[in-house]
Amino acid sequence: MSQDELIIKAWLDAAKDLKIEVIAPYALNAKSGHRFNFIALVKDFGSSNGTLVTTNDHEEGSPDAAEEQGAYWSALYPESYLSYNREEFIAMLNDWGWFGKEKEKPSWYTGKTWS
Repeated sequence: MSQDELIIKAWLDAAKDLKIEVIAPYALNAKSGHRFNFIALVKDFGSSNGTLVTTNDHEEGSPDAAEEQGAYWSALYPESYLSYNREEFIAMLNDWGWFGKEKEKPSWYTGKTWS
């Protein structure tokens, strides 16, 4: 499996375990007409339009494309996310913040930020 495929699998494992909505992989068509490929769209975290996940070697312009769509954008260091680690993913999602409906907030969510 490629690095991206491993990270996609980790996000799909996270979605199943944490009971969150993740679309992985995720493609976005920018207003410029360019198509950007992301590792995942994590719904309800980071912004009301979710978080678009990529790696630190992301395609130039992908942060702008995410912002254009009203989504938060996060570039992950791939070596840390090649497999699902519940505690690490929960810490990251807590840091991004919950933007979904209050009654749908996951029971594990604390909102504790890294800083």
